[in-house]
Parts: sequence; structure tokens; C-alpha cells
Amino acid sequence: MDSSLLPGELRELESRLRHRRSVEPPRDLRARILQEIESGLSGPQSAGRQTETSYWAAAAAAILIVMNLSMICGAESAYTMGSGISSEQFQSLQPPQWSFEGISR
Repeated sequence: MDSSLLPGELRELESRLRHRRSVEPPRDLRARILQEIESGLSGPQSAGRQTETSYWAAAAAAILIVMNLSMICGAESAYTMGSGISSEQFQSLQPPQWSFEGISR
């Protein structure tokens, strides 16, 4: 963005923010993170924890799939009411007559 379009106070603030001293992370941060990851991956894990993690991962995947399918159905559904039928015609519609004569219990 062209800073000449900004008011004077905002230009000054932008200049101060651009020229401020950045904070550097500690030098050993990368080594500590890699060490923690390695110990977490290679450390002993109980079978129960793996089973529980797998269960929750499968549950989360199932929830995401259901949410995705419902969003697809909602996006593809046509919510037009009546499609040219008047309210009198709609109210005059009769439900289908079900016949259970040929069914034995």
C-alpha cells in the first residue's frame, strides 16, 4: 500500500513499526523443539493411548465427512416452494392411500 495516502499519524506509526527492533528467538530453540519431537515420537506409548487416539481420530474424520455431505446437500437443494402450485391446490392434495391387505403378520 502506498503510505503517502495515509494520514500523517498513520504514516508515522507505520514507519515506527517498520523500523522497530525485531525480537530474535533463542539460539537453541530449534534444537529444543527437534529434541522434544524426537523424544515424543520415539518414546514408549501405551497401547491404550494409541487406541484412544485412533478412536478420536476416526470420530473426528466421521464428523467432518458428515458435515461435508450435509453442506453439499444443502448447496445442491432447491428450496423453491410450490413450483407454480397455488395454496388451494396444495391444500387439496390428498396423502397416498396405503393398503396393507396383502401383508400377513
